[in-house]
Amino acid sequence: SQHDMETSLQETTEHIDILLNATVNKLDQTVKAAQAEIQYEVDLVKNDVQSYVQTTQDQFSTENHFMVYQLAGTFTLLACLISMWHITAHFRQFKRPHVQRKVLAILWMSPIYSVTSWLSLTFPQFE
Repeated sequence: SQHDMETSLQETTEHIDILLNATVNKLDQTVKAAQAEIQYEVDLVKNDVQSYVQTTQDQFSTENHFMVYQLAGTFTLLACLISMWHITAHFRQFKRPHVQRKVLAILWMSPIYSVTSWLSLTFPQFE
């Protein structure tokens, strides 16, 4: 009877060990599957975020280029208007032609340089 109880206890212990090992193995497989699924979801989110970041950077870059073109165009127009105003003022009061021709040549430098600079900024493929 003592022997039967020990045998029964031994069998029960072995059965519990087998069930425990099976449960641990099943839990390990479930954890590995969950980790793989979580990693897959994380990778999807990373790709979505990278795509969003790239799109946002492209939009900011485009807006920044447009702002540069506008700013350069504004100052080009301003330089041309100021130079033309001075040029017409010299033509209206053309009393010292020898000196004023040189002044007019200098006044033409600003519009020519600003327009060519703005065009090379706007159309870099034609440089």
